[in-house]
Amino acid sequence: MRIAKRILWLLMILALAGCDQGQEPVAQEGVGVEQPTRTEQENNAEGAPPLTTALPVEVDPGKLQGVFGFADETGSRLIVTGEVEGQRENLDQITHAVGENGVILSVTHEMWQEGDDAGSGRDTSYNFAHLSGDLFTVTEGIAEPNATYYLFQPQEIPLNSLLEVALDGQPVVDENLRERLESAKDRDIRQLWRLAEIGTDAELYLALFHPDGKEHLFSFVLVRNQSEVVLDYPATVEDTNSVWRVDDQGEVIPEMFSFLFAARTTGQGIFIAMEWYGAEGINVLFLRSSEDRFIELETRYGRYTAPL
Repeated sequence: MRIAKRILWLLMILALAGCDQGQEPVAQEGVGVEQPTRTEQENNAEGAPPLTTALPVEVDPGKLQGVFGFADETGSRLIVTGEVEGQRENLDQITHAVGENGVILSVTHEMWQEGDDAGSGRDTSYNFAHLSGDLFTVTEGIAEPNATYYLFQPQEIPLNSLLEVALDGQPVVDENLRERLESAKDRDIRQLWRLAEIGTDAELYLALFHPDGKEHLFSFVLVRNQSEVVLDYPATVEDTNSVWRVDDQGEVIPEMFSFLFAARTTGQGIFIAMEWYGAEGINVLFLRSSEDRFIELETRYGRYTAPL
């Protein structure tokens, strides 16, 4: 009888403790047991604020939309001239513009400007009111009058991907670099300049080589992490009045180039947007580098600015 009472007593204790095999102990919320991660769908279903998604910190050149404009004489407006094919609805989503060595402006899409026939046909601030195109108002900052800008959404060019550009433009006396370039191209360098420092670990150079008969060559050289990648611009002409650009006399100098911005790209590369000034207009170049390549992208923009 005494043994039976003990067995009954033990069974009651086990039942009260809930310690049957396979039964998990119950823990209070937030105490002792890690809670499962809530999904964004669960948050939204319960009325909680959505989970934030971090923006990328690099530019993907394949996703650049290629929307360019330039400023009026007051620096308060930008115009994107002509129709932007297939992107009309995207213009309202544009919130920023970048130019002048990475200066960021806040902008908002204002209206379409019809333009008229009273202008000069030039893409300049002086002819701004006569051009057809989409107008943007600068809501924060002041644009440089007549300067070119790239207009974008933050997910297209994350602001924290932008790199500082420190202009130089001075001749370079670097015999090691000169010898490596001359050996690679099998011709002598006429002049070598450092155009700019980009970020904390890159320098962009401009090398102009002596002509070899009708063969002309200049190169951009990006030096980074003690190695260099080169982008060549060869030309074969008999008339040296216009080799690369109209009336350039076969010359390239640092004053012909300026920078819109530079940024980190996917794959630990560098993206450079720069302008090339000529006698009749301004061309924008999109350059991309990796560890072993330096290329010009197909995306381009040009402004006809020939003096009257």
